[in-house]
Amino acid sequence: MPSLVMLEEIQATGDIFFPGRWLGATLGSHNSAAAATTVREFLAQRPDYNLQLRLKILQAADTLFRVERLRPLATSW
Repeated sequence: MPSLVMLEEIQATGDIFFPGRWLGATLGSHNSAAAATTVREFLAQRPDYNLQLRLKILQAADTLFRVERLRPLATSW
C-alpha cells in the first residue's frame, strides 16, 4: 500500500492528528486477507519503524485484522 509508505512524510508535514485520519481513511475501506497481509508484511519489513506510527497503523488495522480472523467462522455456517 503506497499510503503506508507515505506515512512518515505525512507525519512530518501534517498536523498531529492527520496520520491517524489518513490511516483510518486508507485502511477503513479494506476487509480482505490480502490487505491484512500487506499491513503485517509492511510492519515486519520495518522492525525499526517509528513506534508512534507503528501503533497508529496497528490501531487503524484492528478491524481489518478482526475481520480476517472471523472470516473462517462466517463461511462455516
